Amino acid sequence: NEIEMKIFVIAEAGVNHNGSHELALSLVETAARCGADAVKFQTFTADKLVRQGAEKAAYQKAATGGGDQHSMLKQLEMSAELHHKLIIRCRDLGIEFMSTPF
Repeated sequence: NEIEMKIFVIAEAGVNHNGSHELALSLVETAARCGADAVKFQTFTADKLVRQGAEKAAYQKAATGGGDQHSMLKQLEMSAELHHKLIIRCRDLGIEFMSTPF
């Protein structure tokens, strides 16, 4: 007896939208064009993750420059409006929307 297995490919978008709605939508389109079954973002609220003024880790400073961790994360939050846009775009392109909640 052979078992048929289907691979489910999840494109990890994470916070690579950098706070841009246009870039987030483009990440969905790229994932769909590449044949992914789903695209996954990250959903969080900076206020619930870190305190204002929290210092960035060394790798964060190297990648994003100055400022504090709270400000950096605040720019990467996804609004309810953006979630809605992404869900619709995913539906239209036949790809599943996913998000890792914090």
